[in-house]
Order: sequence, then structure tokens, then C-alpha cells
Amino acid sequence: MKMDLEDLPAVVFKNINNDRINIVYYRKDGNISWVDYN
Repeated sequence: MKMDLEDLPAVVFKNINNDRINIVYYRKDGNISWVDYN
């Protein structure tokens, strides 16, 4: 999967594999982080 986050600070979505909310975002250092909430 390829995501273009250049115009968005973050993407929030429901993960269909585990039915949880996830957030993908660019960090200030230029890397991408993924948060998987329980």
C-alpha cells in the first residue's frame, strides 16, 4: 500500500484486521509513525 500524506498531518482509520482505530502520521523528524489503539 502506498499512502500520500504530504497534504495531511495524519490519517485515522479502522483496521479491519483487528477492529481497532489506527493513526498514521508524519513525525517532525520526517519519519512516519503508526499508532494502534487498544
